[in-house]
Amino acid sequence: MPSRIPRTLLAALATTALLCSGPVLAGPAAAAPAAVGWDTDRAATAYAVNPAAVTGSGSENAGTAPGLAFDGDGATRWSSDFADDAWIRVDLGSVIRVDRVVLDWEAAYGKRYVLEASRNGTDWTPFYTETAGTGGSVTAHTYPQEVTGRYVRLRGLERATPYGYSLWNFKVYGGEPAPASTTRTNLALNHPAYSNYYQHAGNSPAFVTDGGWPANLKDDATRWSSDWNADRWVSVDLGAPSVVSSVDLYWEAAYAVDYPRCRQSAGRGRTGNGGGRTGGRRCCSGADGRPCVFRHRVRTVLQDTARTGTAITWSDLRQRTGGELPDLHSDDLRKLLMMVDHDTPANEPPLSTLVAGADLSPHGLYFRIRARRGRKRVPDASLAMHWRMDVFRLHQLWRHR
Repeated sequence: MPSRIPRTLLAALATTALLCSGPVLAGPAAAAPAAVGWDTDRAATAYAVNPAAVTGSGSENAGTAPGLAFDGDGATRWSSDFADDAWIRVDLGSVIRVDRVVLDWEAAYGKRYVLEASRNGTDWTPFYTETAGTGGSVTAHTYPQEVTGRYVRLRGLERATPYGYSLWNFKVYGGEPAPASTTRTNLALNHPAYSNYYQHAGNSPAFVTDGGWPANLKDDATRWSSDWNADRWVSVDLGAPSVVSSVDLYWEAAYAVDYPRCRQSAGRGRTGNGGGRTGGRRCCSGADGRPCVFRHRVRTVLQDTARTGTAITWSDLRQRTGGELPDLHSDDLRKLLMMVDHDTPANEPPLSTLVAGADLSPHGLYFRIRARRGRKRVPDASLAMHWRMDVFRLHQLWRHR
C-alpha cells in the first residue's frame, strides 16, 4: 500500500555513501510534459532564439560584442570596455532553477566579480562571488542554494589586467523541475536535493536527482558522495505531498549497509520494487517509519550534545531535527530512543540519557530505556543523581571522539 509522505524525502546513510541518482516512483495527481534536459546550455539556446537576449555594459569593439560569449563558438569572445564595473547578462526566456554557470576566461579575466540571478531583470540576487580569480575555466555551482531566475548576470568588480573582462564562453545550466504525472514516474527527477555533507562540488547532492547513472554502477559520474564519516544523509524536495510507491537507490561501490528507510530492504544496487543486488538488510520500525527516519538525525544531535557536557530538552531536540518530533506518539518516541541506542556499547550510558525535561531533569522514558537496555536497576531515590553521573560520563567519553 503506497504511503503519503511529506515533501522532503530523507534517506539517512549510516556509512560513507556514494549514491547515483535513482527514482522515487509514484503516480500522483496531474499529467504534465516531460522534464527539460539539464545538460543543455540554456544561455546558448536563448541567444540562438533571440540574439537580443544578451546585453552588456559595452564592448571593446564590434568584433567582441556580448553575444559572442553565447554563440557556442569557442574561438569568439566578448571583451568589455576597460572598466571595473562592466557587466554582461542573458535573458533565458523563462524562470528556471539554475544548477551551475560555466565561465571560460580569455587572458583578460576577472579578479573580482559576482554572478547574480533575477526574475524580473531589475532585482538581483548574488549566488556566486569571486574575490581572487585566476582565470581559466570556472564552474560556479549554485548548491546548496536554490537559485531561480530568468536573467543571469556577471557583474565585474575588479579586472585582473588593464584590459576589460574577456569571455570565450558564458554557459548557464539548469531547468524546470519535473512536474507530477499520472503514470508511474520519477518524482525526484531534477528536484532540489540536499545533504549534511558532501566531498566537493562535483559530487554535490544535485547529481543524485539528475536522472543519470553509469551502467556498471562504478564509474565516477553523476553521483552524490558524502565525506568519509557515518551519519550522513541526503534528501530531495518533491515540491508537494506525494503518494510514493517505491524508492529506487543506485549505489556506487561505497554503499551503506545500515540506513533508515520506510518499508524498504537495504540494497547495494537498486532497492524497492525493482530488486537488484543486496547488501545488508534491516527494516524500519513504527507504523509510518518516522522513528526509523529520525534515528540517525537524533543520534547525531545527541553525540554533539555529549561533547558539550550538557543535556538537551525535548524542545531543543525537536528544533534541531526539523520540528517533526512532536507528531510522534509516546510509544514511537520510546522506539526512537531505543533505536538511537541500538549500537551503544553495554559499558556506556545510553545516548538517550541526554534528553531532559524542561527543568533539565531526567525525561520520563529514562528509567524505561535503561531497563529495556538491560542496565542495572537504580533506586528511585538516587535516580536523579545517577542520571547526572551518566551525563558527565557521556561527556568524558565523547569530548574527544
